[in-house]
Amino acid sequence: MSMAHSNVQPNSLAAVRAHLLVAASGAIVNFDVQTGGGFDPINIASDESWNKYCSKGALYQRLFAADDEGAGKLVEDSRTPPSAQSLWRGNMYANRHTWNWHENYFDADNCNFEYLHLKDAFEALKLNTYCRDDEEHEGHNVGWSLGHYDESRVDDSDPSGWHHNMLPPIEQTYVAEGKTHKSTGAYYTFVVNQVSGLIFALDILSPTHAIGMHWKSLGDTAAPEDLPKLQHGSDLIWGKWMDGNPDVKNLQVYAVYSVLNDETTALVSRALRSKGVDGLTTWPGAVFDKEQDKVEFPALIGSPIGGTISMLLVQHKTELGDKEIHRVHVVSDQNSLQKHQATELHMFFRIRDVPPSKAGELD
Repeated sequence: MSMAHSNVQPNSLAAVRAHLLVAASGAIVNFDVQTGGGFDPINIASDESWNKYCSKGALYQRLFAADDEGAGKLVEDSRTPPSAQSLWRGNMYANRHTWNWHENYFDADNCNFEYLHLKDAFEALKLNTYCRDDEEHEGHNVGWSLGHYDESRVDDSDPSGWHHNMLPPIEQTYVAEGKTHKSTGAYYTFVVNQVSGLIFALDILSPTHAIGMHWKSLGDTAAPEDLPKLQHGSDLIWGKWMDGNPDVKNLQVYAVYSVLNDETTALVSRALRSKGVDGLTTWPGAVFDKEQDKVEFPALIGSPIGGTISMLLVQHKTELGDKEIHRVHVVSDQNSLQKHQATELHMFFRIRDVPPSKAGELD
C-alpha cells in the first residue's frame, strides 16, 4: 500500500473548516474518542482515512499559528470580529451542573504513574510521577472522574435488599433548558498536574459512544438535542485545567493512556510504517516532530485522539496565548511489552508557544 502524502486536499479542507466552524460556535463535532485496550499494529489506516486526518492536522497547524481573529477567519466564524474561542469558559461548575456532569469516585492509584508503569516517561519529561496526596513524594497529580450520570442514585425499589445498585443511566433523568433529558452514561477520567503543566487522559467514553451501551432499548441512537450541549473532552478538560490554576499558560504536555480508538491506532500504525519503525517501545518511543516528520506529524495531531488537545489549544488562545503541538511520542510500557500481555499504546503530545516567526501567520 502506497503512503499518501499529507498535502491538504481542497474537498477535505472544506470538510475540516465545516468541522471547526461548528466548533467555534461552541458545539464541537464529537470525535467519539475511546481509550483502553491493546494495540494492533496490523490495523493500517486506508488512504482515505490518512488523507482525511492529515488534512485536519494541517489545518490545526495553521490555526495554531494564527491569532484568535485569524483563526476565526480560517473557520469562517460569523462573530464580529471572527473568533475561534469556545463558548465554554472558566471552570464551568455551573455548566457542568446544568448538563448533569457529576464528579465520581477516582482510584488514587491511577494518578501514580509509577504504578501505571510510565515513570520513565514522566522523569524524562520532568513531570511529577505521584498523586498530590502522596506527601512522601511531594506529588502534584490530581485525579478527576466526571460522569454523565450520578453514581449515588441507587435503585431502591426492593426495600428488603441489603445492597442497592446504581440506577441505570437511561433511568436517570435531568432537566436542562426546560427539557427532560436522559443520562448517557458517558465518562471522562483525567489527571491534571497544574504545577508541571500536564493533562493526562486515562479513560474516555463520549456521550455518543455511551448511548450505544446504555440506550439499547431506544435503538442505540440519539438526536443531537437529546445529548448534553456540554459533552466534549476539550471543553470538560478545560474546566478542570482552569480550576484554581495560578498559571493557566503553563500547559506543556497532553497525554493519553492505552489508546483504543480504532481510527487513531490505524493512523499510528501507518505512521510507524512510514517512518520505518517496527513496533512500539518504551520511552522515548517513536518520535514524530513537526519540522522533521512533515508527512506523519499532521495525521497524528489531526487524529481523533490528537484532535481533543488540538481543539483545546485553538479554542482557548485568549487564556493560553498561541500554543502549538510540536512533537508526538508514541510509546508503550515495560509491563505491557512482556509476553502474554496486550501491548498498550500511549501517546504524549508536547506543547510550546508558537515561535515568534510563525505567530499570526495564516499561510
